Parts: sequence; C-alpha cells; structure tokens
Amino acid sequence: MFDHISIGVTDLDRSLTFYERALAPLGYVTAVLYNEPTGTRSAGFGRATAAPEDTPPFWLEERKGAAIACPAGTNLCFKAAERAGVHAFHAAGLAAGGACNGAPGPR
Repeated sequence: MFDHISIGVTDLDRSLTFYERALAPLGYVTAVLYNEPTGTRSAGFGRATAAPEDTPPFWLEERKGAAIACPAGTNLCFKAAERAGVHAFHAAGLAAGGACNGAPGPR
C-alpha cells in the first residue's frame, strides 16, 4: 500500500544520530542523503540488504524554523524479524535518547 513515509524534523543531524542508532538493530541504515540547492535536507533509511534502486521506506525531512507536531493518534511502527530485534530496537532507542512509552512487545 505505502511506498514510503516521511516525517519532519527540525534538526536533521541530531535526528540522523538518533535514528541510525535506534534502527541499526532492525537492519536499517541511512541509504540516501539529499542536500538540495534550496537548503532543504533529507535522509532516507532502508535495509542494508536493499537493492540500490529501491526507494527507502522511511524518510526524515528537515523543516528548519517550522513547528513540528505529531498528530494525535499517530503511531509509527517498525517491523522486526524476531522478538529479540524488538527488544534490541527498544534498548537502542532509549540509549540514543528516546523516551519509553511502554515495554516492547506485541501490540
């Protein structure tokens, strides 16, 4: 159904540091970095094993000076191959400065 999803961030460098650490246990890496002549910057994350022509499914788009808000009810979930990956992702996210909104597990 979806090709990819983008979220706005106010500081791409800071967000890259967080997501690179948090997504590593799930096999995701920064696949693409764009620095547009307009000053817009974005980064796409994909599986380390993805073909170069595959569109990264998860994107960060820098929105300097813009108010960024997550709409109520939004829930962004990443797939793990096994439970150990879920726990490793959760631990890496916390170690990278993320907040815990509940223990990892089936939802």
